[in-house]
Amino acid sequence: MGPDLPENIGQTHSGDRTAGSSRPVEPEVAAEPMAIGTPVWAELRSTGFYFHGVVVDRREEQHRVIFDDGTSEWLTAEALRPDSLAEEARVDVRPTYGGNFSEGVVARRLADVIYVRFPNGDEQWASLAQVRFEEGDEGTPRRGDATVSGR
Repeated sequence: MGPDLPENIGQTHSGDRTAGSSRPVEPEVAAEPMAIGTPVWAELRSTGFYFHGVVVDRREEQHRVIFDDGTSEWLTAEALRPDSLAEEARVDVRPTYGGNFSEGVVARRLADVIYVRFPNGDEQWASLAQVRFEEGDEGTPRRGDATVSGR
């Protein structure tokens, strides 16, 4: 028979987060188109993970985003978040492009770099290209947020 498992076992990021999820469900804010040249956090290939990039083109409802690692993707406004990542946000950081991500908290942000504190006591500076987060992670950008000042 096996162990008793929660009802939401095996759900992906697109599943219902309200059942058994520790992440709060945010009220929906209408997705507004982003202007060309706007720095954004964009959901890469519908994975549920947001990476930093910039809007470089728009065609009707689609935005072409070039991610900081050089890849690009056409996305709707629903997949974009303003560049409002600030202190106390919970993020995943990797030391290199091929490295594994580790959870941490943003302690400071200066332009396109952040200082991150990890649960094990380690601290490091990281570029935004090394950072990702999931929708609903504490302190991460939401639709309707203002862009971080000083950009």
